[in-house]
Amino acid sequence: MRPTSPTRCPSLRGDLAYNLLGGAADPEVARVLDLGDLPGRAITDQPLNLSLGERQKLGLLRALSRPEPAVLLDEPLANLDAATSARLCDYLAHLRGRRTVVAIMHSGELDAAADRIYEICDGRLTRVK
Repeated sequence: MRPTSPTRCPSLRGDLAYNLLGGAADPEVARVLDLGDLPGRAITDQPLNLSLGERQKLGLLRALSRPEPAVLLDEPLANLDAATSARLCDYLAHLRGRRTVVAIMHSGELDAAADRIYEICDGRLTRVK
């Protein structure tokens, strides 16, 4: 199996386990993301094989299941339904003190859980919390 074009699909042809790139899914993260039938489904390079939300969940599962002490998330709530977004926000808030999470976002859903918040405005990075 070979990687698909990154511009078309951030996934590998195979199954969910293969798409975890040698890692194992954290059961708590899988529960938070509510993977539906994704664990039992074949993943292909066809554009409609995975929805944008499923691609987002796959990327989050990869990132959050790894044991590294820090994780960088770019728009982690993009393409997720409201219930999944809420569960993910709660999960990320509970990582406080155990793991460093840097989230790049255009919204404020994680602001209450953040130790620090920075904004980029007019080309300047400013700490606001």
